[in-house]
Amino acid sequence: MWDTKPQQFAGLDDYFLIRFVRAHLIAAFTTLDSSVVSCTEKFQTLFGGQGCFDDFVHPDDLYQDAELRQQLLAGSISRFRVEKRLFDQSGQEHWFDIETSLLQTATTENAEPIFAFVLNDITENRKIYDALLWNEKRWRDLVNHSLLLFFQCDGRANLLYFTPRVAQLLGIKADEWIERSITDLIHPEDLNEFEQFFSSNLHSNSFSLICRFRTQDAEWVELKLKAQIDNSESGIILHAQDLSAQFTLAGQLQFYRAQYKALLTNLSQMLSL
Repeated sequence: MWDTKPQQFAGLDDYFLIRFVRAHLIAAFTTLDSSVVSCTEKFQTLFGGQGCFDDFVHPDDLYQDAELRQQLLAGSISRFRVEKRLFDQSGQEHWFDIETSLLQTATTENAEPIFAFVLNDITENRKIYDALLWNEKRWRDLVNHSLLLFFQCDGRANLLYFTPRVAQLLGIKADEWIERSITDLIHPEDLNEFEQFFSSNLHSNSFSLICRFRTQDAEWVELKLKAQIDNSESGIILHAQDLSAQFTLAGQLQFYRAQYKALLTNLSQMLSL
């Protein structure tokens, strides 16, 4: 059985000893091979009354602090913190922020150093974090597979991100255009108006703009832009709508209307003869 009376460690580093004996802590002292020699009641409640510390650690997290432990033994660092998953005695997984220090007793010469582990349960925080990551990935997947066009720019109009649909439409590549100015894609005749639009929307004056963007084939496509402030990057997210097809259709419609009008005029003249 583990000794749960840390008073026997009189002479250990005062900082850790004071923290260790507090009843609310989940903490343990172990030998260098991770055998637990003493622990708090909360630690014993979670992990039972036998075994060694590493027995409870998730296999994927077991060796992540091996180098830090060596630095601790060498005296390069005085303590370190890592996040690990541990299984309690019922098999339930918990996330812990673990602070580790190496302690020496002041009363015993040549005594083996002792690891002190103080565990802070961060399971709920990790659930929230993982949920946010999942939601972000789902949003990214949705955007990347949609027909919507998005540009993300910093406050100087440099490109930070654009959706695959933009890359397909304009024939541009992320590794060539990220951190370049979006203005390099815009028709010179539309540039002044775009710069006014961009600057105005940085100050929350939302309105839309239609301007021409250059494709890799040196052609021009008309995009209708709406802006939304990007607080995370102090810039703007541009929502774009491709109007090229609409403009082409409008031009064709105008042509056929003119042809129809000319046909009616000619027919009227023929009937009047």
